[in-house]
Amino acid sequence: MTPTIDEIIANGTPVFDVGTLSNSQKSTKVVQDDYRQGLMGADAVSKLLPQGGQGILMGGPPNASWARRRVAGFLDGLKEHPNIKVVSVVSSDNSASDGLTKFSNAAQANPKFDYIYVTGSFVLQPQSIPAEYHKALYVAGSLTPVTLAALKEGLAASILPDFPISVGYIGVSIAVHKLNGDPVAQYTCAPNGAMFKSDAN
Repeated sequence: MTPTIDEIIANGTPVFDVGTLSNSQKSTKVVQDDYRQGLMGADAVSKLLPQGGQGILMGGPPNASWARRRVAGFLDGLKEHPNIKVVSVVSSDNSASDGLTKFSNAAQANPKFDYIYVTGSFVLQPQSIPAEYHKALYVAGSLTPVTLAALKEGLAASILPDFPISVGYIGVSIAVHKLNGDPVAQYTCAPNGAMFKSDAN
């Protein structure tokens, strides 16, 4: 969409990327920093496994910018924690059944793993993981009623929330400011953080 976005902007109409980045260098962008969420995922795993360990990274759709950035952030974050390893990086569609099938294949090929990092919990929901793998710590992006319940029940060790509603509000606010002629930042990032069971309430 970049050529279209740039043409619209050149004709005097502002364009806002809200939630997902385009490659346009001219649009105003409001997003959650997916790369930083990946970094925070690596940090959460290192806190949960202070003695080190190895795990499976469920990367999500390979053509999705959010998934690619979270994978890159996680792998870069692990450079600060050399005792944490990745034994398999799995790409899958935004489909729970596809995610579970590909996870099961990776788990059978690499039966000794201590954690599962999932870029978006909808790719592999904690409740869908077979019982024989429940000892592995589950860390994932996307706070939903499903992952909140898993956090409270101990099926998830850490969840990295997304804030789509807040990002939408921020996008509208920035659009209003821009249309009123006020200066606005080209990039606005929503905050990131890791939730643990103690944060569930």
